[in-house]
Amino acid sequence: MTRADWHKVLSSVPDQQQMLADGSMLRERFDALRKHAAVEPLIREIKEAAEHFLEEPIPLLLWSKHRLYMDEGSRLPYEELYFARRRRLTALALMALLEPDEERYLSGLEDLIWAICDEYSWCLPAHLPRSALQHAYSIRHEEWLLNDHRDWIDLFAAETAFSLAEIGNLLRDRLPPVLLERVRNEVYRRVLYPYMNRGPFGWEEARHNWSAVCAGSIVSAAIYLIDDPDELGAVMERAIRSLGCFLDGYEDDGACMEGIYYWGYGFGFYVYAADLIQRRTNGNIDLLAPPKIREIAAFQHKCFLSGDKVVNFADSGPVGRVNLGLTHYLAKRFPECEVPDQRLRARFADDHCGRWAPALRNLLWLDPDLPGKPWGDASYWLKDVQWLISRKAGEEGMIVGFAAKGGHNDEPHNHNDIGHFILHAGGVSILPDMGWGMYSAQYFSEERYSFICTSSAGHSVPIVNGVHQVAGRERKAQVLNVACGEQRDVLELELAGAYPVDRLQSLVRRFEWRKEQEPSLVLTDSYRFGFPGMGDGEPIKIVERFICVAHPVKVARNCYLVDGGKHAHVRIYYEFDQVEADVEKLEMIDHHGKKVEYYALDFAWTVKEEACTAKFEFRFV
Repeated sequence: MTRADWHKVLSSVPDQQQMLADGSMLRERFDALRKHAAVEPLIREIKEAAEHFLEEPIPLLLWSKHRLYMDEGSRLPYEELYFARRRRLTALALMALLEPDEERYLSGLEDLIWAICDEYSWCLPAHLPRSALQHAYSIRHEEWLLNDHRDWIDLFAAETAFSLAEIGNLLRDRLPPVLLERVRNEVYRRVLYPYMNRGPFGWEEARHNWSAVCAGSIVSAAIYLIDDPDELGAVMERAIRSLGCFLDGYEDDGACMEGIYYWGYGFGFYVYAADLIQRRTNGNIDLLAPPKIREIAAFQHKCFLSGDKVVNFADSGPVGRVNLGLTHYLAKRFPECEVPDQRLRARFADDHCGRWAPALRNLLWLDPDLPGKPWGDASYWLKDVQWLISRKAGEEGMIVGFAAKGGHNDEPHNHNDIGHFILHAGGVSILPDMGWGMYSAQYFSEERYSFICTSSAGHSVPIVNGVHQVAGRERKAQVLNVACGEQRDVLELELAGAYPVDRLQSLVRRFEWRKEQEPSLVLTDSYRFGFPGMGDGEPIKIVERFICVAHPVKVARNCYLVDGGKHAHVRIYYEFDQVEADVEKLEMIDHHGKKVEYYALDFAWTVKEEACTAKFEFRFV
């Protein structure tokens, strides 16, 4: 659109009832929600959190914690304090809206907003330019003023701007004018001014969650704070370009290569921004109209194996609670989006980052009369990311699930995991994905694949002659065959390209997922090698590795059992003899800093022939 077009569209300000900034509308909405028993637990969780925060002092963002990232690469010590403030902000602001007569919530919120406005930077240390603080001590004062990295914009600076702008508008009749003015000034100084005058930022053309979260948050803050239609139009035009780049990161299958967690994060903020843009432009701009959006919206329900357990390829955890506000909003726009049982809703404490935007919309967009239903039988082939996901009701209604992936080893939040798979039953991923590790400088550096959870050593994939898969866009799978049917699903992948082994000519992994009364998986790996001459050369050692949730136990000559808890186990049968089996305990530090143990079940043998095959059957017990 031209500047004149933007001016015309934005000069017509929508009625406040159409925006999210009308206090009386919110009070009516929240009063109506309180009448529904299904909403009461969520409101109780918010109130309990707010009460707890009122009893505790506002956390200090200490320099000694901040510098740990520079000194050691440690993120968690500072981020725990930072996110405690954001959780506090969200809880107190929601309670100030839910219970306007309780002044202590508003009073506590005022102190916190003032403290957030005092923060050195709204960015995380890990997201600031790496050498910024060291550089600060070696330059003159006037140079520092020109190179102040405190106006750098990362995910959380943008989110903070969005949060404060929206909270300030929702409570504008009750917050002190000086506090509202400071919010406006700080959002301008830290985010809106540098966005329009000191860019472009690297994330503006990113094909992953950063472009959606940053640009979506910035344009949302601008909608609340910028009255001038020309200035707002400039922000909106630029942000919409970045939101388009985010969409470009999705292919036609609508799947998120970053995994289900980052789908909820990136696409969630895309939707929050799209909703506000549509409202502010009186329906003239609808960013949910592109056909691809329909498939992206449906990705969430395809990732669930049973209950709240998900396919957690890439950096993601094994549990995926649902933001029901976002889910209900999408389901009303796209009826094919499945709505789960409300018992799968995200609890208030589930978001350790304390994000304001989804927390508010879990109330505003929630439809308590939309009960949802359990996940049903389904098989999905997501052809662009090369994921096969299937779930099936087995004996006594127990859901069993299977997921496998191809793809390549340079995906966003990549793990070297081509050919990896998950087996799930009784609410447990018995052959799991280890999930995401604790974020640090090293985790996002050249050392990334030294971590067991990101290395192929931590996935159910072969090890060929002592060599693991390596990273790189060219290290990709080739899909040879895929078929989804009522009785079985089949996926065949050529994996040789993932391994830098000269003599490995082909490695075809074939999954046959049998969806019978007692579902099972048959896995066949077919190898072909090149030798200098028939039978010449050193033998090659092959290791078939399977990641297990518990210590596997040999229960027969050719069978191991993996205990999945009281509801289900898996028996692993193998059909060849000259093999040595071994179990190795693997330890990782998960995303939240907790030590987690898994077990690698390795079947090893040596070959000197040009071709060999390994076959396994996984049966649920």
